[in-house]
Amino acid sequence: FSGFSWFFFDDEKLFHLPGAWQSFFWVVYPLVPCCWLVRLLLVREAGAPLNIGKLWIMAAHYFTWFMGMTTNSFRNLAFNNLFHGFSSMVLVRHVVQQRYKAWRQQHPDTMHCSDRFNDSITSSPLGYFVFLATLASAEALIWELLVFQEYIPDYGYTMPELTPRGRAVATSFLMMPQLSHYFLDGFIWKMTAQNPGL
Repeated sequence: FSGFSWFFFDDEKLFHLPGAWQSFFWVVYPLVPCCWLVRLLLVREAGAPLNIGKLWIMAAHYFTWFMGMTTNSFRNLAFNNLFHGFSSMVLVRHVVQQRYKAWRQQHPDTMHCSDRFNDSITSSPLGYFVFLATLASAEALIWELLVFQEYIPDYGYTMPELTPRGRAVATSFLMMPQLSHYFLDGFIWKMTAQNPGL
């Protein structure tokens, strides 16, 4: 994606891929879902049910990431954050609802306060959305205050000046939601008897 970069200010890449490797990954990017679809069709021919939800979420994620890798800030924000985030929110809510439904039926006495809180948050689509939108807005605001400092100074507000070490600590703390969602995805996609959410 020419011109697109995740990096800001004095951030640097650990290494640069040679052009040949970039071409290789351009082939791999569509090849992976194509192989998965072929496998899906073979399994379907063997009599396994088709997982429409998984098909939708895979297509949505591939499409939003592809559309968001541009130098246009508005389009980047819309696809990489808003639309990609929405499809993930739908997936997580569905899985969590199914898990808690099974939990309430089998072992309701083992649920803790945090479990009941999560169950109540996901029980209402509006409450679930408002809760996550609040967390996301707070995270974006803290990124702007401590790291990016691109828009708020335009309104005349004084921004905190962090040392390089302070900025590194803030970045490490703020990246935790992004990092944890990859582990969450890895757990969600385990289609086993212990994961009734799928």
